[in-house]
Amino acid sequence: MLAFTIDLEKKIVYNNSDVLLKRGVKVSFAKLAVGIISRYMRAVYRPRFTYADKETQSERFTSPTVIIANHTDHKDALFLLSALKGDIATLTARDWCEKPVIGKILIGGGCIPCDRGGLDTQWLREARDAVSRGRSVLIFPEGRTRTDGELNEFKSGFAMLSAMTGAPVVCVGLSGKYRAFHRTYAAVGLPQETDRRRCMDSAYLKDVSSGFRQEAYALKAAATEKRSPEIRGRTAGTEAEAVREQK
Repeated sequence: MLAFTIDLEKKIVYNNSDVLLKRGVKVSFAKLAVGIISRYMRAVYRPRFTYADKETQSERFTSPTVIIANHTDHKDALFLLSALKGDIATLTARDWCEKPVIGKILIGGGCIPCDRGGLDTQWLREARDAVSRGRSVLIFPEGRTRTDGELNEFKSGFAMLSAMTGAPVVCVGLSGKYRAFHRTYAAVGLPQETDRRRCMDSAYLKDVSSGFRQEAYALKAAATEKRSPEIRGRTAGTEAEAVREQK
């Protein structure tokens, strides 16, 4: 009986190791695939950034940041992940993460699944955990692509994540003009803090989202015109509050 128990325990340990090994292989394959795709995107679409901050002109994120951008094309996430440097997780539509092949690459590459419709709080827990482990999180607040030059309404999840974690928000404007072997431009705004005391204040979060949507318009215009953006620093949400207090 004792010998049987020992053998059973060894079998269990072996099975667990086998599972971990398979997971490790899957993750390694996903990271390899992401690396190949990133090199391809850099070579073909040749990213070029302009900056609102004239002193700090770098695509490297060395501390946890909530990175947001307008959404013009399905290439946007791959383009930014190939050009930006640092440990960055991307919020990705769950239906993409559930696709047979690409889904495994997305999840293995560190993407965070999110339902575009309905109430989904699991992504917020995973994103907060990512920030707590030193990662930045890339979010497209519009939720869907738009190709007519306008921007959809910004959902406030990114603002809540920033307020809950204390990670600043950096807005990126994408020109959306992807032409093979031509420069693809993006404009990077200033890091902006949110009020941690108001992480559950829906009116405040809506104001923050609206303010960043206007900034994304300005950054997108700068990227399209291949110039440095003119964005003045502020604490997110303060402009909208000032307007409301004047009424």
